[in-house]
Amino acid sequence: MKREVHNLLFAIVPALIMLMVAGCGTKNENAGFIKGADISSLQAIEDYGGKYYDFNGKEKDALKILKENGVNYLRLRIWNEPTQSFDAGDYCNLEHTVKMAKRIKKEGFRLLINFHYSDWWADPRNQNKPKAWENMSVDELCEAIYEYTKGALEELVKAGACPDMVQVGNEIGNGMLWEEGRAGNWDNLAKFINSGIKAVRDTTPKDKEIKIMIHIQDGGSAQFCENFFSSIHEHGVSDYDVIGLTYYPYWNGTLMDLKNNINNLSHKFDKDVLVAETAFPFTYEDADITPNLVGKEQENVTGIAASVDNQKLVTELVMNTVATSDRGIGIFYWEPVWIPVKGAGAVKGGGNEWENQAMFSFDGKALESLKAFKFEPGSMDNDIPVCSYRHKEVSVNLGSTVDELKAELPPTLKVLYSDGTIRDVPVEWDLSGLSADTEGKFTIAGKVLSFDSELTVNVIQKDLLSNLGFEDGNTAWETDGSVESGSITDSTSGTPKSGSWYFQYWDNKNFTIDLHQSFKVQETGEYTLGVWSQGAGGTELKLELYIKDGDGKVLGSKIFTNDGWAVWQHPEITGISLNKGDKVTIGVKIMGTPDDWGTIDDFEFFCQEKT
Repeated sequence: MKREVHNLLFAIVPALIMLMVAGCGTKNENAGFIKGADISSLQAIEDYGGKYYDFNGKEKDALKILKENGVNYLRLRIWNEPTQSFDAGDYCNLEHTVKMAKRIKKEGFRLLINFHYSDWWADPRNQNKPKAWENMSVDELCEAIYEYTKGALEELVKAGACPDMVQVGNEIGNGMLWEEGRAGNWDNLAKFINSGIKAVRDTTPKDKEIKIMIHIQDGGSAQFCENFFSSIHEHGVSDYDVIGLTYYPYWNGTLMDLKNNINNLSHKFDKDVLVAETAFPFTYEDADITPNLVGKEQENVTGIAASVDNQKLVTELVMNTVATSDRGIGIFYWEPVWIPVKGAGAVKGGGNEWENQAMFSFDGKALESLKAFKFEPGSMDNDIPVCSYRHKEVSVNLGSTVDELKAELPPTLKVLYSDGTIRDVPVEWDLSGLSADTEGKFTIAGKVLSFDSELTVNVIQKDLLSNLGFEDGNTAWETDGSVESGSITDSTSGTPKSGSWYFQYWDNKNFTIDLHQSFKVQETGEYTLGVWSQGAGGTELKLELYIKDGDGKVLGSKIFTNDGWAVWQHPEITGISLNKGDKVTIGVKIMGTPDDWGTIDDFEFFCQEKT
């Protein structure tokens, strides 16, 4: 079924707030629920002069502030021989990790150690081998993983800082130790994971328990996650305890997507599941030389504005969703202490791209959102509506009748409830003054439950293309080339320009996709062809917007590239001379390299001037 809506129009329900506040003072019946935080940057921040203050402005150890506000588990990443991060160049190595782990244990926290098996950031787009391992064979890499993991854990145990959980790799949905361990090379990847698992099992003290987590990205994508875990299980990986998922609400779908994914994974693979990374911004302001990773554009996906209150609320909602899912055991908020301090940025010599998602102000004072960790997960009533999803825009043809215009308006909107479910709820539109007599955009007001909504109506010249924004699925469109690398979809984990459907692409190898449709021109004139595109790939990815005649001759083309997530490009070809009855083919050719990804949406083709 097509999704009719995508963006959130956010509103906080007073009853929900009351429930949350009440929950803060009650005893957590699930005392084992993980309310975790990744604090891997803390040492560097402190060493470069960063300080932390409680709600009253009193300077205090950041760990004590976290503990006082309900955090019970801390996560540390470990890099082999880091040289690119921070100005000192060695944070997150074994020495610093042991030092911080001892401090964490002294404060009474449980501890998660996150092995990246890299000298630097390992994530879905970077899984580079440590420099010392670059020329190793697969068998040698297995041995290196085992010995490094075992040696690091032995040092931690000897220091009295035995971890309670260990990650074998970080966000490894696309594999680890590339190229040998890239997803698809399942035999190799399974060997690498099992080498890490064996090292943990062999090192665990007899009087201790160390749980093992396998952590991947895209926590709202059920198909992606199931495919990954099915693949590693088929290749002999099963001796682990926890499935870890990354879930950022502006990148990884809705809470219902997350909940359904947790339920499916826990049943299919008989594992506990946790959200290993989540976060939300408290402001759009930027405090240093490096642009924030998440800004105002996140509202195009979530519709939830950045604020301290909303940072708290979203964190509580993620907790509640996990707690009310089958075998959901907790969350880790990623880097809530990462305040902007010169020298402690994401890369050597750079700034911090995360400071607007910390739970401390830019000058280190605790924000009220920290109190989210006092929330009792699962305490929300399941039937409390939290916010409504809304159409961003509908398009109608110039001159449409009122009845035709009304037919384009959605009869229901999706409403998010506090248990993470999304339900269809009737909407009442204010139809006064409805007209498509003038080209341009106007808004109409709507009401769903207690939420006010708006719908933008775009009155346009009649387009000749069918299914411009893919809202009718595959209708009218064809793909050639690497057809397995892209598809028309309405998955909520993706990024449409408008509506719910879009064309998305990604592959872990070189690929070429030709997305196109053919039709006959209805009148003689000068035409414009355009499209919207977003994604990654930079200069290595090439996209070509084109129009060809019936013989395949190119009448116009434009090469363009993507510039990042949710940064929409709008290439256009103007002044295309066509005659009535001409057969033409329009499309986009996508020429990608491994791990290039993106979205195509909202084609445009219209007569700009009749001749």
